[in-house]
Amino acid sequence: MTKPGATFGRSDVARLLGIEDWQLCILASRRYAYRIRPSARRARGRGKKGLYSVQDVYKIALALQMQALGLEARVIGEILRILSAKWSHAFVQRPKEVNNHRYLEINYSRAPWASRERLLKDWGPESVEDWVKVCTTDQLVWLTVNALMRQAIFVMPFDAILDEVDERILGRKIGPTPALPGFSDKEPVEK
Repeated sequence: MTKPGATFGRSDVARLLGIEDWQLCILASRRYAYRIRPSARRARGRGKKGLYSVQDVYKIALALQMQALGLEARVIGEILRILSAKWSHAFVQRPKEVNNHRYLEINYSRAPWASRERLLKDWGPESVEDWVKVCTTDQLVWLTVNALMRQAIFVMPFDAILDEVDERILGRKIGPTPALPGFSDKEPVEK
């Protein structure tokens, strides 16, 4: 795991994640629903550069993954806001073994914007809270066996994405995690 106090400029983040600077600008812009702003140091005034924290880089990587899987910008932005508010500890407290990796569960049936008319009757939201969760493998198995048939649920790797970012920051493999779609195949470029 990387140091929590590490900071990165915009070009560093773009290079680490294999994206163009303009793509990162879109993710940070107020005009788009993502709004992943630099939190280590906000850019104030002309010529001042904002600095991204490691947690910001994780959020950008998650957003890129969700974008590659076809989620809309407003949904991605809302998911990231919930993760920041309710699940911020999940970015720091991570399992050490691959078989304990966690997943991001997005339950569209419980999303606050899901209208009952547009969903099947059985998919009706029980409550709008907890429509985004970080779950363990055991919880994912339970979900698959018990709830998946009655609800619109989307699941994606969580810890594997964070590990991929850590590997790119550190420049070495930290565990047996598979390569993920949404990231560029090219290695980060050294300055």
